Amino acid sequence: MTTDEIIDGIVRREGSRFTNDPADHGGPTKFGITLRDLREWRHDPNLRADDVEALEEDEARAIYRARYIEGPGFLAIADDWLRAFIVDAGVLQGPRNAVKFLQRALNVPSDGVLGPVTLAALAGADLAHLRRAVLRERVQHLLACALVDVPPDVVSSTNLKFLRGWMNRVATFY
Repeated sequence: MTTDEIIDGIVRREGSRFTNDPADHGGPTKFGITLRDLREWRHDPNLRADDVEALEEDEARAIYRARYIEGPGFLAIADDWLRAFIVDAGVLQGPRNAVKFLQRALNVPSDGVLGPVTLAALAGADLAHLRRAVLRERVQHLLACALVDVPPDVVSSTNLKFLRGWMNRVATFY
């Protein structure tokens, strides 16, 4: 699977519509690129929601390539499925968290950096087992995010409203 194919999948899952849901901690978003992402990418802390709304797909793709694939070193993951899954996790939960999912699945120290220890463990891993383990790590993380600060007698939280979408997204990798 090429980098462009991975980005195609992300853009398809994220959609091209501008959103600014007050319950979404990401804030203003288009193509999955948040205001924070765009400010960092353009080195301009003064950008506003309007700038995100005007974002073009080619720039969003460039951001994904640089910040969510090449920057964190995800090209070093040889298995297509695993690379696509980790990139997608990086987009939704941040690249460091995505690496931590992989590291915990590999049973190596989880520092969020795709370094030589992680890559060596990856090279010797049973891919079928690793895929299941990394899926489990990501799902557990999403459940924890959705259920944080939810008292036992309350059935909703800010993140809980997004849980179905998050799980559907992970399910696209089954």
